[in-house]
Amino acid sequence: MTWYGATTLPVTSFKQMFEVTLGKMLQTEQRGPSDFMTLYLNSAAVQDGYLDESALKSMWASDTDRRNLAIRANDLVVCEGGDVGRSALIKADSPAIFQNSVHRVRPRRGNDIRFAKYILDALRSSSYLDVLCNKATIRHFTAEKLANLEVPHASIGFQTAACDYLDRETAQIDDLIRKQERLIELLIEKRQAVVTAYVSCSVQPTTEDPGLSLKHLYTVTDERADGAELPLMSVSIHRGLHRRDEITDDEPRAADLSNYKVSRPGDIVINRMRAFQGALGTSNQSGLVSPDYLVIRPSRRVDPTWLAMVLRSKWAVGEMQSRVRGIGSVDQGVIRTPRINVNDLGEIRFRVPSIDSQRSSVAGLRGTVERLDHLSQKCATAVGLLLERRSALISATVTGSLKVQEVC
Repeated sequence: MTWYGATTLPVTSFKQMFEVTLGKMLQTEQRGPSDFMTLYLNSAAVQDGYLDESALKSMWASDTDRRNLAIRANDLVVCEGGDVGRSALIKADSPAIFQNSVHRVRPRRGNDIRFAKYILDALRSSSYLDVLCNKATIRHFTAEKLANLEVPHASIGFQTAACDYLDRETAQIDDLIRKQERLIELLIEKRQAVVTAYVSCSVQPTTEDPGLSLKHLYTVTDERADGAELPLMSVSIHRGLHRRDEITDDEPRAADLSNYKVSRPGDIVINRMRAFQGALGTSNQSGLVSPDYLVIRPSRRVDPTWLAMVLRSKWAVGEMQSRVRGIGSVDQGVIRTPRINVNDLGEIRFRVPSIDSQRSSVAGLRGTVERLDHLSQKCATAVGLLLERRSALISATVTGSLKVQEVC
């Protein structure tokens, strides 16, 4: 089994074209006279196509470490753990070294480092990494596995032509993706504004009427799958709660689902990591959701659809933002591992109109909200198709299936 399928090019090992260096184990104390605290990057700093400098940390390192593990312009850094194979090209010399959760890749004998980047992008779009790195356990893309990876062996002229072509084409695709994602953001903002204008004036607490704590309007459910054969559901900002098989064929193995939570019709499912952005939705069928999601069952005092609309309003999202726990700042957009705690969520207070008023609000909003959600879903589908196009283009080019004019 190969990751690239058919290729018109000869094949070789990655190490014949590129040098692979594994980073330094974490050193927590000084061991020699040349040791001092040095910036380093780990897999969290290596994002898809760029380096997140806010994630850099420091550890003890020697002069030899700083010399041998330096990061220079045009180095390629690759995740050994976490999202294995994720990589970024370094644009300028860095004062940091790299930890052993990261590989550094440099070209041998004039090979194009961009070709290594595109090879790894093509590899990640295949399912081969799941096999190579054993998806059933904690995945590790070791230096040995990367060095011995079988890859198309293209001439330097072919590499240059292929990379120049892909640089142009992927830049255009990425620009289209950014525009679609921006449109999704605007549609979400519009949705929040519409809902906020319709319901927030009647639900925000006042001095005269402080309202009720949200915890009095629902119960938390914790039913587990335990072998139940139900569709897998997912929650996103623009789609709410939806079946996972509507957007991807990548289903977890059956053994992975035993601890998943069960949502029932009328439940509200909240993606705790993105709740502060409005990632929640009402369930219209029984299904399985991530163990990290929060599943709440509204009481008879509230209409589930109305409550979900309120929680996705700009006012409620702001209330959740102020209660998010994690590393960093929501205001600065750098919070990592954010979570909304169920107890904090339950302390949000708002006024609760009669059930008839709630249903009237839902009826008045449904047409506009459904239209905005439909547009958001179309944009999300377009993004998915563009990403598929991008992956297919890269794979076809680096394997030689798509002909490009070779530079002599």
